Amino acid sequence: MRKNMKTSTQGIRLIKEYEGCKLKTHRTPVGVLTIGYGHSHHAKPDMVISFDKADELLLEDISYIEQWFEQNLPPILQNQFDALVSLVANIGLYRFGRSKILKLIKANPENYRIGREFGKWLFAKGEPYQKLRKRREAESKLYFSHQKENK
Repeated sequence: MRKNMKTSTQGIRLIKEYEGCKLKTHRTPVGVLTIGYGHSHHAKPDMVISFDKADELLLEDISYIEQWFEQNLPPILQNQFDALVSLVANIGLYRFGRSKILKLIKANPENYRIGREFGKWLFAKGEPYQKLRKRREAESKLYFSHQKENK
């Protein structure tokens, strides 16, 4: 991974597509209070924001993830970085930091089992959530997209 790697437009677009933007606070299927594109840190009940503020909060969340990745990931490609930022924007750094997917990436970012690990993060309250299944498929496809380009 290059120093100061940043999420690309493609990565941001992926997050926005699957998070959706809610300008008023709401609860996720697991009960987390969020606003904008899944931002939870500053969310308060009955809060309302603009699209510009939603974008600002998303970039703030992404920046925090990027900084953590800088310290904790081995060198990876842009598509892999973008896919992982999307995953972490959804599941959180705490869960990602203790995940098997992170262990596999640290050992070998090209390990085919990483694709299967994306597919394990699709449950909300113990039940498979169809929206998460589609997101994980898109993230896994993006993560391994460079392999198709090189064939």
